Amino acid sequence: IVPDSTTTTTTDSASTEAGSNVKLPNKISTTEKVIPGEKGKYALAETKWKLVELNGKAVDNSGRDYFINFDSKSGTFKAFVGCNRISGSYFMKATSKVGFTNIITTRMACNDNNAERDFFNNLQKVDNYMIEGKMMHLHVGKKAVAKFEAKR
Repeated sequence: IVPDSTTTTTTDSASTEAGSNVKLPNKISTTEKVIPGEKGKYALAETKWKLVELNGKAVDNSGRDYFINFDSKSGTFKAFVGCNRISGSYFMKATSKVGFTNIITTRMACNDNNAERDFFNNLQKVDNYMIEGKMMHLHVGKKAVAKFEAKR
């Protein structure tokens, strides 16, 4: 890494919000200043985020890890919270402002999974995020509805 190098990534596509005729730009542009030797810096995209807390309660990850991954090249995300795979598109409204559209899930027959249902319902309302160290929080307004830990 070159001292004070800058990396810029841009993805451009269009999405239509469900039930609306309004075209929303799905343009994601990030610029990150890399400082040699700086530790604990994680980006929203290209980091595998393990779900550790949902609606203020610790999540049991004793089986397969619950996670969300963001792909900045395609503007899509993939998640797993117990039984079904969840995926869709995400868009950046501004710095630390994020929204989700076209959210879909597989429909496998599962035991009652409240965590998955809560995660899916919260994802539709999320409007911002925050990264502190290796933790990422998804918020609805000022309330953190999901907390994740970066996995390498």
